[in-house]
Amino acid sequence: MSRTSRSLYLTVAGVGTLALSLACGGNGTVQIQEPNPPVAAPVSFLVTDAPTDTWSNIGVIIRKATLIPVGGTAAQGVTVYDGTGDTTKLNLVDLDELAELLGTAQIPAGSYDRLVIQVDGDPNHIELVPADGSAQIPAASIIVRGADPVTKLVELPVQLSSPLVVVAGQPNAVQVDFDLGHPLFVVAHTLFGSTTYTLNFQVRHKPHGALHQVYLRHLKGQVASVAADSKSLVLRTERGKDKTLTVDAINKSLFYDLDTTPVAPVASFTVPANLTATKYAKATARFQADGSLTAVRVWYSSDATKLKSWMPEGHVVKVDTTLNQIRVLRENGAPATLQINANTQFYFQSGTTAIGSGTAFLSNLSRGFKVHVTVADPLAAAPLVASSVDIHRGVFEGDITAADASTFTYSKAFMADSTTDTRTVGYDTGFSWWNFTFPTTASTDKTAFLAKAMPASGPHARAMSTLNWVNSSWAAKVAVFLPSQLSRTPQIISGAYSGGTMNVTYTPEGGSATTLTVKLSTNSGSMPLVTEFSKSGMIVSVTPLTSEAQWTAKLVANTKVQVFGIQVRHG
Repeated sequence: MSRTSRSLYLTVAGVGTLALSLACGGNGTVQIQEPNPPVAAPVSFLVTDAPTDTWSNIGVIIRKATLIPVGGTAAQGVTVYDGTGDTTKLNLVDLDELAELLGTAQIPAGSYDRLVIQVDGDPNHIELVPADGSAQIPAASIIVRGADPVTKLVELPVQLSSPLVVVAGQPNAVQVDFDLGHPLFVVAHTLFGSTTYTLNFQVRHKPHGALHQVYLRHLKGQVASVAADSKSLVLRTERGKDKTLTVDAINKSLFYDLDTTPVAPVASFTVPANLTATKYAKATARFQADGSLTAVRVWYSSDATKLKSWMPEGHVVKVDTTLNQIRVLRENGAPATLQINANTQFYFQSGTTAIGSGTAFLSNLSRGFKVHVTVADPLAAAPLVASSVDIHRGVFEGDITAADASTFTYSKAFMADSTTDTRTVGYDTGFSWWNFTFPTTASTDKTAFLAKAMPASGPHARAMSTLNWVNSSWAAKVAVFLPSQLSRTPQIISGAYSGGTMNVTYTPEGGSATTLTVKLSTNSGSMPLVTEFSKSGMIVSVTPLTSEAQWTAKLVANTKVQVFGIQVRHG
């Protein structure tokens, strides 16, 4: 006889939505006798993610992204990205505060109000590597929610809040955000001693300003050609897409020859003579207003392996101000220890001017920062010496333990080494805040922020801020109040769901059992994500519960649940 077990996972926060960057509208032209083909404009497809510190690699392959015209059918969709032949996985963990430029396509002028993204849901084409250094999760232990049983594709459709208007001569970008920080993006579910990892792809809106303000992740590949005037080069990326990079004619581009030691940047208005076709390169680039790409930094070598061995990239997991070292967790889950010395230069988001240098700057680094490091000599004895550290993303996260009109303070405990990081941060110009998954309701009301950050009773508020480097210190661009898990052990429903609330009994860490009232919004667009996990024999089923009627039927007394939510107070 098969055994059946069920449990429920809830997120007491609305499910994020996906939207696109918009451009001004325009009208096409027709001829009297016969219409011209629609005039097209370049549209780039960009992918980012909200961060996670649980995984060092969540590798997926995006097979296609299609824009659907207003009033049109799926069959009339226009492909903005085709990855049907891709074998290189996109590590979503690397993309916090960065945009991966997957491709650019010529899209006919017109209005588009829907987007369909196809993600490869075959577990054999997915990589899950934990951040704790343990082994990659085997494909047999991965379930992808929503994957077609035959094609293995997961279709992620979205209705745009406003049409994307493509106008001839005006470059545009479609930017989507995979929300790795969502509690249900990857769920580890253990039944009868076996752990299964379920992927629930969560995609949400990632707004950005003008195209030239988008911060791009590195482009990697092989140089296809160099212009005769040496003012540009064509890089064929690892996904087989050709990207033309123009040398910065105003500030100069920085070039790093990895075939010489020590590695030092060379600022130039032209491509160096020894950077020739067939060499391997990694480049940071920025969009220009006209949609072209300008190179900021270019690392190159005749040996492809040097691009990885000379440039550890990942999240900082330790800052040691005694030994003057940082540890960077790479996508394979293995940390790299880097030595900081008096010559180490620090940059922020590929800027050409260093924001600091030497060991004294280590006090400005924190665990969770995403960095790209260039080492002076990868053949030297360990630890490798960092010649430069480019901070892709600065972030402070944890409990807010103090706040006033000028600064607020984060405190986060790390169980691995029994330490606590405490960081005080100022407010950046245009500072805003919102509840998790609701970026469209961002507020700039600082008084309201302080009231939420420092509640009169109950636990500390928990939040996360991305940072900007302003006047030699970190300033918070945003603060996102995060849902937290009530306890690591399952909670028990003590009062069945009714009329938007239910009661759960749980034991907080280091405390005694208590009862909490959990509110579930029934408003469209704000409803929590409620998912049922069940196992019958060797079959695990993942079922979304999307109506209040289903909640009433399933959220009954004595049911085991895992609740994630924005906590206001206990009791």
